[in-house]
Amino acid sequence: TVIQFKSSYGFKRNVLQVELGELFLTEITRRKKKLFDAVRLYAVVLFINEEKCEFTRYQSDPAVISLRTKRIGLEVKCVKKPKLPFVIFIYGAGMKDGRVIDSVDATGIRIIGSGR
Repeated sequence: TVIQFKSSYGFKRNVLQVELGELFLTEITRRKKKLFDAVRLYAVVLFINEEKCEFTRYQSDPAVISLRTKRIGLEVKCVKKPKLPFVIFIYGAGMKDGRVIDSVDATGIRIIGSGR
């Protein structure tokens, strides 16, 4: 599971750029003989329109981190950057030998940033 990381993010035109550094990943056993050796991570940003009680969701392409990964970058392409409150999440799925283990969420969901 991903134990710790430091994050930074910024918008450049219509792209949210998320940097994850000082990543520390450890293997955990969730079921008999199932050890994860990698995690497929995604960045998700929600733009929240409070007046209309709705949100717009954008997601990055996946990035795979392993026990040796120290830093990755994720890019979320937005149609345009709305001037609305936003929340940035990181979430992922556990992997073994390059295959995603769909039935297990290995990382949970972490909020790494929000603002207006």
